[in-house]
Order: sequence, then C-alpha cells, then structure tokens
Amino acid sequence: MQSSLVGGGAGTGRRGGSSGPRPLPPPAPGVSRRRLLSAAAAAAAWTTAAPPPAARAEATMLVGPPGTAAKFQTIGDAIAAAEAGGTITVLPGQYRERLVIEGKFLTIQSAQAGTVEVLWQSSKPYEHTLETKNTSGAVTVRGLTLRHFSKSVAQNYCVLAKAGSSLVLESCDISSDSGVGVGVEGAVLQLKDSAVHDCERHGVAAYGGFEGAPGRCLVMGCTISGNKLSGVFVRDGGNAVLRDNTVANNGEFGVALLDGCSARLFDNKVAGNGAGSVQIHVGSVAVDAAEVAARNTLDTPAAAVTL
Repeated sequence: MQSSLVGGGAGTGRRGGSSGPRPLPPPAPGVSRRRLLSAAAAAAAWTTAAPPPAARAEATMLVGPPGTAAKFQTIGDAIAAAEAGGTITVLPGQYRERLVIEGKFLTIQSAQAGTVEVLWQSSKPYEHTLETKNTSGAVTVRGLTLRHFSKSVAQNYCVLAKAGSSLVLESCDISSDSGVGVGVEGAVLQLKDSAVHDCERHGVAAYGGFEGAPGRCLVMGCTISGNKLSGVFVRDGGNAVLRDNTVANNGEFGVALLDGCSARLFDNKVAGNGAGSVQIHVGSVAVDAAEVAARNTLDTPAAAVTL
C-alpha cells in the first residue's frame, strides 16, 4: 500500500503535499462552521481519552494528527499493522494517501461522519484512492469522503474492488476528477447510503473479471448524480441489483445495461439524465424490461435496444 502523495495532475486545482493529515479547510458553501467546530471537538476529545485496553490495542486502532491519542498518522500504516477483522477509526482531517487492502478483511470508519477526506492525486495510471484485492472477507469502509485523480485511459477509478475481494461502502461521498467513481471487476460490492457524484466518467461501473468471475454489485439507498457519462453502467459479466436509489442529472443514461450483464431494479427514481432513464440491450442481457418499467419511477420510458 502507498501513503505518500504524488503531485496532482493537470486540471485538478490541487497541489501535492505530505502524506499526513491536514486541518480541514474553511467550510464549503452550505456547511456550517458549527459542524467543523464539532469535528474539532471530537478530535480534541480523543486527545484526552484514555487509551484502549491492551487486549484490544491491535484489534481497534486510531489514526489522527500529532497531539491526539492516535497511534498512527496515516491510514495506510494502520492498514499494514491491522490484524484480520480489526477496526481502524480515523479522526477528522484530510489524508493525502492511497489505500490498498490485500489479503485481509477489516473496517475503516470515520470518528465522526463527514469529517474525514482521503485524497489521492497521481500522474501515474491505474492508481485508485481505494483498492481491494484478494481479501479474506469483507472490507467495510464507513463515513469517508473519497476523492481521486489519476492519468489513465482504462481502469480509472476512485474506488475499485478487484477480483477475489468483497467491499462494503456505507455512508461515503465519492468522486473522481478523471474517471469512474466506484468500479467492481469480478468482485463483490455493496454500496449503501452513499453519494457518487460529479465523476469524469460513470458514477458506478460493474464488470465481470478477466477469468470469468461475475462482478456482483448491490447499490441501495444512494444518490448517483452529475456524472459525465451514465450514473450506473453494467456490462460484460456485471450483475447488479439497484434498490431505493436516486439516479439523476447524469450526462448519458441514468442506468445503462449492456451486453453480457444481468440486473434487477426496484423502487429507484431515475430522472433528468441526458440520454434517458434506462438503456437495455435486449437479447444480450438478463433484464426484465417490463419489471424495470413497473417497479421504478422513470421520467422517460426505458430504451430497449434490440441487438
């Protein structure tokens, strides 16, 4: 895993820096200073808190800036030290690092929702902010803001679940300035109660693996909006279940179901997308177009394309 910053690519509007956490920037429009102050108070509380019992020292680990009770200053170092099944709690701040989780399962969570940003900017291809591969169980990431830029033609993701891994994303905010927000390639992904928005390509993309394993993707309770291509894109061995999502204002289709995939959609609101609500390649996908129309709220009829 890596936890150092490579200088940002052109057009990102951000400069490189150290890999450790930085203070949160001034509040963005619509974010109250009270919220940021409460985040700072949470970090201060950890400073004076008693350390966890010795028996749990390796099971639950704390990441944060100097002066707090945190043992680690980067999330990557905590991942390297974590035992299987461990929990990493991250104090408020911005962490400029890339997270790669391989061969183990664990939980990474923010100490307070909406106060932890993980940013990775790179001039190199195939570098994702969060990547899982060959995990021995489910990796859970909860309450993090994930941002990304990488110069890459293919496999350009903020978050990528690779073959042999299982990833659960809960209450996360995800965006890529160069590619897809969340990708699954021959892995298992659960994306819950999260926002995937303003990505340079698709919001969520699901594919099978190169060795034939399906890419299984459950998306539930999410908002997927403002992405330049489709909100959700499923193709070539991807298997998706979409339930209770809002998929809106994406540049192409809200949901694109193309050759070699299977999908079921329930109780989704799909509206305001540039090319239409849902695209279905009839004859090459395992999708019930009538069920899609009946079980979801679509502002335009599903576009059933016969190949």
